Amino acid sequence: MKYIIIAVLALTFTSCSNFGEKLNFGKNELYYTKNVTKSDAEKLGNYLTEQQFFSNDGNTISVQLDKVNDTFLFRMVTLDSALNNTSFVENAKVFPAMLSENVFNKKPVVMHLCDNRFNLEKVVRP
Repeated sequence: MKYIIIAVLALTFTSCSNFGEKLNFGKNELYYTKNVTKSDAEKLGNYLTEQQFFSNDGNTISVQLDKVNDTFLFRMVTLDSALNNTSFVENAKVFPAMLSENVFNKKPVVMHLCDNRFNLEKVVRP
């Protein structure tokens, strides 16, 4: 009985630290929180695939979609070298506007550049 309780507690702690529901697009991962519908997450994943943001070159891209009030939060795992690259960050400013226009019916989108645990490193706004 003691081992069952420990196993249940371990599963509870693990599930509390997850990134949300997961959709796979090839090797790429799109997580979405309870604040977002599966339909919105699928639209995003399909758009990212069509735009070749999600590639099939063997590298895994991990993103997460969340929403606060009417604003969508597009979180992307980003390498440290890109976070400190001014050109990359400037080019990334176009991305939230593209997502707003083409995926989310012109609702506001903010991009979060994150570490591999989806901890915020830098905010990118259009």
